[in-house]
Amino acid sequence: MAVKLKHSLLVFLAFGFSLAIAFADATLPDDLTFALFYLLPLLFLAWFSTKWVSLSMIPIVVSIWTLADFYQKLYEIWGILMWNFITRLILASIIIFLVIDLKKM
Repeated sequence: MAVKLKHSLLVFLAFGFSLAIAFADATLPDDLTFALFYLLPLLFLAWFSTKWVSLSMIPIVVSIWTLADFYQKLYEIWGILMWNFITRLILASIIIFLVIDLKKM
């Protein structure tokens, strides 16, 4: 029970931190990039939680990231937004898989 509560708390914290980053990203100028900050909650989960918890949060955090980007910019071509989503998803997945393997060492 304690392990399940711990993972739930970690997911809640990562989700809340992602929303806070998205709010800052959407309200601050376009010139600032928040890519590293969006990866922080995923890195936190990858290190302190299980593999499946951290992998399941990747699409959620990347969706929040994409929604903040959509809120900030006007996309004339929707394919660009989807391209950004897919590349962010792949990038985050590669980084999280590397951290998960690093944690096993």
